[in-house]
Amino acid sequence: MIQAKEAVRIAKEYLEDLYEEEDVKDIGLEELRFDGGKWRVTIGFRRVWPLPKAAPTIAEFLTRRTSDRTYKTVQISEDGRILALNHREVAYGESST
Repeated sequence: MIQAKEAVRIAKEYLEDLYEEEDVKDIGLEELRFDGGKWRVTIGFRRVWPLPKAAPTIAEFLTRRTSDRTYKTVQISEDGRILALNHREVAYGESST
């Protein structure tokens, strides 16, 4: 069985490879748990999108910090195989750490 640190490394490398053409930034561990014989590793990252031409509204400006970060949960088997990739929603005010 792979250990926690190895599961995190596999998840990060998988996401870096999968999103290679999107030039993702600030890739980091958000959550980690072993459940039902598999690792569930949540990784957060930023996608660098082109800026809009118009100035953001106050609401857009205030929510930008959370809205430009993406969270994905990678499910990994005990032997290190990728089983699934899921989007992880984070509610406003919820800490993912």
